[in-house]
Amino acid sequence: MALMSGLQQAMDPQDKAAVAHVLRRMAFGPRPGQVDQRGGAGAPALVEELLGAPVVALVEPQLGSNDDKAAMVKWWVNRMSADDAGLAERMTWFWHTHLTSSFEKVDQARMMLGQHRLLYNNALGNFRELLQAITVDPAMLLYLDGAWSEGKGPNENYAREAMELFALGRGVYTEADVKAGARALAGWTVSDDGKASFDSTRAYDKDVTFLGKTGRLDTRAVIDTICDHPACAPHVVTKLYAHLVGTELSDARRDELAKVFRDSGLEILPVVQNMVRHPEFLSAPIRYTRVRGPEEWRGAASAVLGINIDWNELWSMGQVPFWPPNVAGWPDQRRWLNAGVALQRAHIAHDSAWDSIAVDADDHAAWALDRAGIYDASPATVDAITSAVTRVEGRREKCTVALSLVVCATEFVLC
Repeated sequence: MALMSGLQQAMDPQDKAAVAHVLRRMAFGPRPGQVDQRGGAGAPALVEELLGAPVVALVEPQLGSNDDKAAMVKWWVNRMSADDAGLAERMTWFWHTHLTSSFEKVDQARMMLGQHRLLYNNALGNFRELLQAITVDPAMLLYLDGAWSEGKGPNENYAREAMELFALGRGVYTEADVKAGARALAGWTVSDDGKASFDSTRAYDKDVTFLGKTGRLDTRAVIDTICDHPACAPHVVTKLYAHLVGTELSDARRDELAKVFRDSGLEILPVVQNMVRHPEFLSAPIRYTRVRGPEEWRGAASAVLGINIDWNELWSMGQVPFWPPNVAGWPDQRRWLNAGVALQRAHIAHDSAWDSIAVDADDHAAWALDRAGIYDASPATVDAITSAVTRVEGRREKCTVALSLVVCATEFVLC
C-alpha cells in the first residue's frame, strides 16, 4: 500500500469521522479516498464547499429503445454513484422520495425524465415554485390522475396527496377541502406525446371554498393557498430534517426551521443551510441515525468493493428508483433494517466481494474500515472483522472477508 501523504497523516480519526459524516449526509459518499482528498480543511469547510458547489448540468440518457425504463434507472444510479455527485443529487433523491411518481402508472420514460429534470433543477430552489411545477408535470398528472379530470366530476387524488403528503400533513384539512381543491385543479390533459395543457371546457367554472379561501380558484391559486397555510413550513422542514439530520425533531427546532423557511419565501437552500451549519449536524450523536436505503447502500458498497453492483439487485431489496411502491414513496427507513433486507445485503456482499480489489495490509480490518470511510467503528465491529480475517489465509481471501463484512457492518448500513 502506498504511504499516506502529509495531509492524510495530519487528519486524526475524529476529524476523518466528521468529514465522512458530511459526505454521507450531503452527498452519497464517502468514496474510497474522498475523506483524505476533500477533508483536509475540516468538516465545517467541507459543508460550505458542498453548499456552494455549482449545479452540474445533467447529461441525460439517450432514450428511444424498448429498454428505456431500465436505461433511466441505470443512468440515475450511476449518476448518484459518481464521485462528483453532491448536494444537488442528494436533494433530487429526497424530492423523488417525497414528490413521488412511478413507472407503475407512467409508461413513457421521457415523461419521467422530464420530471427528474424538474426535480434536479429545483432541488434547492423555491418550494412554492417546485410544487406549482410538479402539479402540472405530465408524469404527475398521469400518476395521480389529474389528467382528464373534469370539474363536474373531478378526480380527488392529487388534491388529497398534495395536502396530506406533499405539503401540509394530516389533520389540517377536511374532505370538503379535498373536493373543492379537486374541482379547482380540474381541466388538465396530457397528449400522446407527453405534453400537458389546460382545457378550460373541462374546468370548474364556479366558486369554491378551499382551506378557507373562497373564489373561482385556478391551479396556481390552489397551490398558493396550500403553501400559505401555517402547516406547510413545519411539514416540509420536518421531512427535510429527517433526510439530512436523521434524528427526532424537537418542537423548538421545528419552529425555528419553519420560521427560516417562511421568512425566506419558502426557499429550500436557506433552510438546508441552517440544518447543516447548525452545531448539532457535526456532533457525534447525529451520526449513524439514518438508515442507508438499498440504493444508497448499493452505490456506497459498489465503491468500497471496487465493482459495480448491478442495479437489478435493488428489486430484491425493495427500492428501485422511478418505481416507488405508492404515492407515499418508500416505507419508513427502519424497514431497511429488517432481516430479509439484511440477508439480501449479506448475499450481495458475499457474491460481489471475491471480485473486489486485493491488497497486502498489516491490518485488513483497519484497511477495509478506512476504505469504507468508517473511523469511529465500535469495538464489536472491529473485533468481528478482525476475528473473521484471521480465520482465512491468502491476500484475496482476507480482503474478500474484510470488505464483505464492512459493507454489512452497522456503521455502514447506517449513515
